[in-house]
Amino acid sequence: MVELVVIGGGSAGVRAARLAAEQGVEVVLVEASAMGGTCVNLGCVPKKLYVEASSFTHQLSEAKGFGWRSSGAFDLNWEELQSKKNAAIERLNGFYCQRLEKAGVVIKRGFARFTGPDTIEVAGESIQANRFLVATGGTPKRLAIPGAEYALTSDDIFRLEALPKSVLVVGSGYIGVEFAGIFNGLGVETDWAFRSAMPLRGFDEEIRAYLLEQVQARGINVLAEQVPQSIVKKGDVKKGDVKKGGGFEVNFGEASKTYDLVLMATGRKPNTQGLDLEKAGVECDSQGGIITDAFYRTSSPVIDALGDVRNKVALTPIAIEEAKCWVHNRVNHSDDESQWLNLVQQQVVTAVFSQPNVATIGLTQAEAEAQYDKVKVYKADFRPLKHSLTGLPDRCLFKLLVDEKTDRIIGLHIVGPEAGEMMQGFAVAIQMGATKADFDRTLAIHPTMAEELVTLV
Repeated sequence: MVELVVIGGGSAGVRAARLAAEQGVEVVLVEASAMGGTCVNLGCVPKKLYVEASSFTHQLSEAKGFGWRSSGAFDLNWEELQSKKNAAIERLNGFYCQRLEKAGVVIKRGFARFTGPDTIEVAGESIQANRFLVATGGTPKRLAIPGAEYALTSDDIFRLEALPKSVLVVGSGYIGVEFAGIFNGLGVETDWAFRSAMPLRGFDEEIRAYLLEQVQARGINVLAEQVPQSIVKKGDVKKGDVKKGGGFEVNFGEASKTYDLVLMATGRKPNTQGLDLEKAGVECDSQGGIITDAFYRTSSPVIDALGDVRNKVALTPIAIEEAKCWVHNRVNHSDDESQWLNLVQQQVVTAVFSQPNVATIGLTQAEAEAQYDKVKVYKADFRPLKHSLTGLPDRCLFKLLVDEKTDRIIGLHIVGPEAGEMMQGFAVAIQMGATKADFDRTLAIHPTMAEELVTLV
């Protein structure tokens, strides 16, 4: 009988397994794929590398405004980029495995399925445990339309052998806006379609509209309030093979257009299929997400769940924080409820690596005005200094929301280059309860974009 079995080697699972093992717990971690989960292998890390790669074309346009000239061609070697990206991820895979093994975690390769309330089967082996932690993350969803199987998902897109000449990105969330920017920056003719009027549902309305203007200014063809009705394969082309002719005809209802590639970035769902959770008495919601209480406990007394599989806020830092809190309390048998992650007290900070970036913490303006008697809004909409020479239409928007009664900052939103880097530092202050007066007392670093946040009036 094993003390703890962790199912899933992603952000939450790896952190929980390692921390528990370092505290002397006998831990078995089950993972069927590469260690590190979606974030390392098919999400945050390779995505950010692609964003960096695609940003150089814009940087070249900026350089011309400063007098730089190039006499030679500037071409992307896609095979070299893929090779280096794969090597970087393989190094991370190895790093995760080494740290787990050093901590004493036993790694089992294969898919886990419950065969009873305290037993799983992995690659033909039956494993019984005192406690299980399910952290299997999420998996991509496709639109329920004819020909949906011809579209790639975010799990497929990192394995492209060649760049397409044209692409349709479908979906208004993080993945959609980020890959629309990536393909556009890599020189691909890019259409971006989504059901709503604006991207990034749940973000501040003004930020959503501002970002839309900026991405259109960079040459992305936005098809707002347009959703594919069907996808038809043309010729002998195979899904993901952009070297052969043909492509995929996408029907939008009244019009149609043919693309080399279609990417469906239409959301993710909890990855619970095949776990046979019903045999362990674990209840799930209508989307397949494991239902838990505030302390990550499921309907089974011996099974807990962390991360995206709970169908809550799907962000890597949250999954990692949940793992830390779970180990502190469950492994240490602590009754200190204040140590549990409380997303009401812990303001969620996040960045979207669109081009330009978006970063946010706290409430949107609509949320703030619904919760507080009087909200003061400070804004700076400006052109970064370097674009006084480049002539490019790039602009930035900084938006600060303040509770007028207490002067406390309750929301901060940024659209602009390196927004995530700026936000990380300001998030510390806001999480500590910073007021507008605190920002005002902080000396500006001139000339920077971030100085706008401490000089807003």
